[in-house]
Amino acid sequence: MERQKKVLDASIIVKWFSKEENTEKALLLRDQHINQEIEIVIPEMAFLEVINSLRYKKKSEEELKKAIKDLWDVQLKIVALTADLLNKTVKIALNYNLTIYDSLYVSIAKLYGASLITADTDIVKLPEAISIEKMKID
Repeated sequence: MERQKKVLDASIIVKWFSKEENTEKALLLRDQHINQEIEIVIPEMAFLEVINSLRYKKKSEEELKKAIKDLWDVQLKIVALTADLLNKTVKIALNYNLTIYDSLYVSIAKLYGASLITADTDIVKLPEAISIEKMKID
């Protein structure tokens, strides 16, 4: 049986490495992926967003390198950028006044028929016409 796919944006993945509100919920999602209960899907740029966010949280070089290793070790499903995916992303960004970054997560959720889990209020406020399940962890 195919595992349920969930797209996590960087705002959720950062919680794996930084004690903040709802870290436990974010870690539960990671553990469900590790235990093969769900499959977490992310764009390849999520690595950059997560590491950049951790850098600005004053993490040391050692902590950043450990976060990179830990992210690789979890074996997330990584979606490579394609021209088609970027075109769909631009359309969503323009239609819903989102950043290209946020729109990429929405595009991937639509592509995989996955839930999008975020701590970003702008994404959660998207109209139902976008036809993806949105879940906010805040």
